[in-house]
Amino acid sequence: MTLVAQLKTVRAWSWVFATLSWFPVAFWAYGNWRFSEFAAERAREGQFVCGNGMVALFFACTVVAMALAMLALVLGTFSFCRLASPRAPARRWELLLVGGLFAMGALALVVLLAANRGRWI
Repeated sequence: MTLVAQLKTVRAWSWVFATLSWFPVAFWAYGNWRFSEFAAERAREGQFVCGNGMVALFFACTVVAMALAMLALVLGTFSFCRLASPRAPARRWELLLVGGLFAMGALALVVLLAANRGRWI
């Protein structure tokens, strides 16, 4: 079966969006690494670096990852409900895995907002 034929199913698109939901996390990790190098260089020079940009990057990456994971979860649930009644347990684990991606993003946002205690920068 070709790739195009495989992407005609809702389940395949669920996997695509679940995979894509990890790219913002990788982008944030790369940005954090580059920022820490930049901040260390400025600290050696005795200068101060504000971290608000990193908070904004964390927030944006988390929101994008959550949106992609939620789309994957909705498509996966739709695909799961279309199956015949004796459904495979592996499909339930698949939904739990994709739902876990969304839950981790939601937890990260809650921690970010709780640490801010309602004060917006």
